[in-house]
Amino acid sequence: MNENTAGDCFAVAVPYYCALGNITIGFTDCLMSPHLINITKLVDQTTAYESSGLIDPTYNMFNDTVCVLHGLNDTFVLPGRTYSVTYLYLMSSYVA
Repeated sequence: MNENTAGDCFAVAVPYYCALGNITIGFTDCLMSPHLINITKLVDQTTAYESSGLIDPTYNMFNDTVCVLHGLNDTFVLPGRTYSVTYLYLMSSYVA
């Protein structure tokens, strides 16, 4: 996700920082109930990382080709988690 890439690909179980540093949230919201994932907090954390120079600017992802992978027969990584990753990407790439 930097200025030197033409696209991004995510093969992850849950959005980065989903657990918000809390193991209970990690097991409940992130793993068992993906609809409870607070994308707004994740976007805010992404913005904070960007502002402090810990990650490249998210605008580098704007208009990039993106693929988010999910196995059709995967019983552990539920589709809702993959949707959360996609939504986080979409929200972060439009944050200025």
